[in-house]
Amino acid sequence: MKRFFSVLSKILLSLLLIVITAAAALYIEGYYDFTFIDREKVFGTHSPGRTLDPEQTSVYSDDFTQPRPVGDNLSLITHSDSISESSGETEKPVLSDAAAAEANGWLVTGTDYDPLTHIVAERSYPGGVKNALNGRSYDVEITSWTSINPAAVKTRRTRQTLDPYMGWILYDDGNEMSLMSPSGQILMTKFDAVTPANLRDGYGRGLFSHDGNLYYITEDEGGVLMNHSDYDPAFAPALRFRYPSDYGAAHCGLYIYYADDPETGDRLYGYVNASGEIVIGAEWYYAVNFSENGLACVADDDRLLKIINTSGEIVFEETGEANRAGVRSDALYYFMWPFNNTSDQLGSLYFDHGYIRINEVYFDRRRPDLQLGSHSILLSEDGSIYDIPTGYSLSYYSEGIMVLTRDGKYGMMDVQGNWIAQPIYTYVTPFYEGLAVIGFNEGSNRKCMVDTKGNIVLPFYYEHISISSGGVITAYESKNGWHILNKMAKPAE
Repeated sequence: MKRFFSVLSKILLSLLLIVITAAAALYIEGYYDFTFIDREKVFGTHSPGRTLDPEQTSVYSDDFTQPRPVGDNLSLITHSDSISESSGETEKPVLSDAAAAEANGWLVTGTDYDPLTHIVAERSYPGGVKNALNGRSYDVEITSWTSINPAAVKTRRTRQTLDPYMGWILYDDGNEMSLMSPSGQILMTKFDAVTPANLRDGYGRGLFSHDGNLYYITEDEGGVLMNHSDYDPAFAPALRFRYPSDYGAAHCGLYIYYADDPETGDRLYGYVNASGEIVIGAEWYYAVNFSENGLACVADDDRLLKIINTSGEIVFEETGEANRAGVRSDALYYFMWPFNNTSDQLGSLYFDHGYIRINEVYFDRRRPDLQLGSHSILLSEDGSIYDIPTGYSLSYYSEGIMVLTRDGKYGMMDVQGNWIAQPIYTYVTPFYEGLAVIGFNEGSNRKCMVDTKGNIVLPFYYEHISISSGGVITAYESKNGWHILNKMAKPAE
């Protein structure tokens, strides 16, 4: 009997050890938690028991082959390290005269700013323009992605009094909308029923929407005309904002086409060559044009983003297991199609200077339908992830420049790891047409405009500077009101 109990106790002890070991392994893997144990203090941000899948590691792990920027230097930053605000400056800056430049052959252009071939010049002061920063407020419907299932919500927005749009200017005087030329001349009044479509047609002309139809505007000796456009928005870039004319252009001799499934009504996208021959069949619910490096973003109806090559082969995707340090062990990670189609997602869907911004979303491992959060990463065309400085997050990416944020402050860093605008600013825009706006929303409330090298193009004088859209920029300061500026290209010699 004693021997029986001895054997039984050994068996029970072995079973208990197996249960404890299995429970510990499951805890390490993140399948459950104890409220009295701080997982990150015990294991750090990456659980020590998670092994890497070698097939995945060769593609998705961050091997840091890309240039690594400097580390966290926030404590070293002072105003003297940054682009100078020159707090005593109150005089209006002296800029070239746009009308004189135009008479000498300079042209308003949406091409990227280059200090060797471009200037930012000012038009004569727009007399009669209301001296107020803001026009009227209006309701707009946006898509909210607070959960995995999108919902339409309404939000209130306010127009600026002067707002550039793809080479034109919209003027809201507080009572009605008017359309202005790039020089500030009023071309059409009672323009309220016409809204920017945030699209360009195949000729690069900015499109307007009215009564369910698309129009482009022409101006010549005969007057100003709204011309009906038969442009198919299905071929437009997936993001809808005031983008430059070359944004989302097709490369590699491949072009998007679509086919509607007669049974389901679903629209599927594929790619054809210049002769109209199908190269990649219509199988994707979402697709954009190929970047110059021969890669394109596509997705099924689940919005899980994949990157394909010109043969239609998937070369990058996040499969749920993010096999790298610094990720949550209790989560499943996926690349997702942008949550909305506005400029908030700038840098997504097209490679730019060898990188693309990816929205990486993570879901609860035990409840895969429960979204836990998301963050933006910068993915290289070779599959490695850019090593963003510790503590910073990526807000935008365009023209090879990252907009990084930490503790409510913004800065700009190029992909070589150089700060071109130190992270001390409270206001920033991404780069459009080679120019961006940085500044402050408090104190002096001043803004300036810089190029992609960090050179000041417009000084810290204005309280508001718009983006450059089709070569048109508007700026405001309370003393003199509005200013109309044009980005102009040097005439060919």
